[in-house]
Amino acid sequence: MRNLIYTGAAFVIVAAFISAAYAKDNIGNSDVSHLESGVAYPSSIGFQGATHEFKVHVQGQPLKELVIDLPEFLSISKGIEVKNQSGEKIDAQVSVNNRTATVVFSQPVEPQTTLLVELQGVNTSIRNHIWLYRVYGKMPNLTAQIPLGTVRIQTYGR
Repeated sequence: MRNLIYTGAAFVIVAAFISAAYAKDNIGNSDVSHLESGVAYPSSIGFQGATHEFKVHVQGQPLKELVIDLPEFLSISKGIEVKNQSGEKIDAQVSVNNRTATVVFSQPVEPQTTLLVELQGVNTSIRNHIWLYRVYGKMPNLTAQIPLGTVRIQTYGR
């Protein structure tokens, strides 16, 4: 019985290391733009006017536009600001229409750039702990929106 428990524990540990390494290698070698992280500050569940931010790592092709599907029961009152990895503001036209925010860059963002997207003045009409934003990108040579992923923003409290 003891050997069976040790064998099972060893199997679980090995499986965990294999899947973690596989996921890391896939993102590190990616030639497509993707999302990196998301956070809210302040992260209190009931705070009105918070900032939700996430990162977009531009890879492969330049990025000319971001489209963000906003969750239900959420609005943005202070706009959207985009900065590069050096903290410099990226010039862009921002529009928010119903539940869709569009960020059109004045110049395409070059590959190997990490963008910090800040949704400022986030107001919510329900007390939700998790907010999901679907994010799409447009490249200069394509007309279709390419899904970049879903950002998960978590808030805390009662």
